[in-house]
Amino acid sequence: MSRIPVPQSLSLDGRRAAHVRRLFERFGLDPTDLSHWRKLLFELAGKPPGRWGRWNSVTLCMLRHHVEVLRELIPGKTDEWYCEQISQNKGKYALNEPQFKGTGPRTLRRKLADARKPAIQAIYETFRTNIRRYAKEA
Repeated sequence: MSRIPVPQSLSLDGRRAAHVRRLFERFGLDPTDLSHWRKLLFELAGKPPGRWGRWNSVTLCMLRHHVEVLRELIPGKTDEWYCEQISQNKGKYALNEPQFKGTGPRTLRRKLADARKPAIQAIYETFRTNIRRYAKEA
């Protein structure tokens, strides 16, 4: 990538800009390259909260399906209990899927509510039909 010169208005000359120059040094960036100013901005802004794209419609359907399977195997428990079991992912009903690894039961419970929303219902029905079809073929 070619170097983009910094306009004179962004010059870091002088005493008052010493702390900004130190930030460029700390991150190994060149203050005379405008593209490095952008990199510094992203470094200082930090990582955005949460995980992007992890909870798509397929993942929501998988969570709902796992809860429904557990509900058939062990009836009479609460959604919180089922989400706790999925979160722990050990014992007799452990899942062999990494999608929910490291996800707390409270997060799973909130996402289960999302998975049960009417907007996801048609997707879930298709998902469930495909799971049943795959199970019959296997």
